Amino acid sequence: MAVTTCKICDKSEDNPVIIAREMMFGKRDEFEYFQCLHCGCLQISEIPSNLAQYYKSEYYSLDKRKFRWNRLVQLREALNRYKLEGLFGEGGFLSRLLLKILGSPKVEYWVKPECYKPGYKVLDVGCGSGRSLLRLKKSGLSNLTGVDPFISEDIHYPNGVNVYKKGLEDLDEQFDFITLHHSLEHMPNQQEIINTLFQRLRPNRCALIRIPLADSYAWKHYGINWVQLDAPRHLFLHSVKSIESMAQKAGFEIRDIIFDSTEFQFLGSEQYVQDIPLMDERSYKKTSSGSVFSEKDFSRFKEKSIELNNSGEGDQACFYLWKN
Repeated sequence: MAVTTCKICDKSEDNPVIIAREMMFGKRDEFEYFQCLHCGCLQISEIPSNLAQYYKSEYYSLDKRKFRWNRLVQLREALNRYKLEGLFGEGGFLSRLLLKILGSPKVEYWVKPECYKPGYKVLDVGCGSGRSLLRLKKSGLSNLTGVDPFISEDIHYPNGVNVYKKGLEDLDEQFDFITLHHSLEHMPNQQEIINTLFQRLRPNRCALIRIPLADSYAWKHYGINWVQLDAPRHLFLHSVKSIESMAQKAGFEIRDIIFDSTEFQFLGSEQYVQDIPLMDERSYKKTSSGSVFSEKDFSRFKEKSIELNNSGEGDQACFYLWKN
């Protein structure tokens, strides 16, 4: 074992080293990672100088699909906006009436009432083409902005959602609700990002970080074949302890952690065990009938994921960081 220094807690120990392969696109290039014995963060030993080449145009978050927007879509968004006001205890009689008659809008489960209020300025960091923001807009949220340095150019959707080719550090304004959906693990300067996140958030507001977790059943069970290791794109795979450490250093209070892993942790990992890349023609992502999994497998993996989330062993989670 090599002597390595953790980039999160600065501890130097004989941390265990592993060799992981690029398996999303099946390049199978090898990269060295190590896991800190003190804080539990699993991290790449050296960030590749050619990292950009591992983000192909078909990489899921960068895929800009055709956006359909017309009068009907505009009306649905407006109705959901009114219903959302009623759902969150805002708005007037019309909002409450529409909520009662038409029912609640379908809001993403991670949008908690204590974190979001109608009218809040929302920022999504590392949002790719902005698919998550478009779903939020559809469910009634407004004032939505995204940033991602890997997109080819700024994107301005006709419904008012804007995505800019820049990073969090390039902004100088503050927001009411900031989200990072599986983007933090792609960023090299972890503590700097959390510190900047604190600066860009207004007081008494919440930041949401959704990330894969190295102190999970999937990592312990599959090791280098864990699908969310995703070498070399995932530079840091945190533990609960390492996230808590960074949040505390920046001045945040973690008020809640929700484990939200899915059957993907098993489907992808089981394929990697069989040397089947995620984007391979034999992958369940590409074929419904030719994959190695049965319907029974899908059901079993889904049930196991729920069980792991309930026990705090899921391979991804939502962290709610508050700036008091």
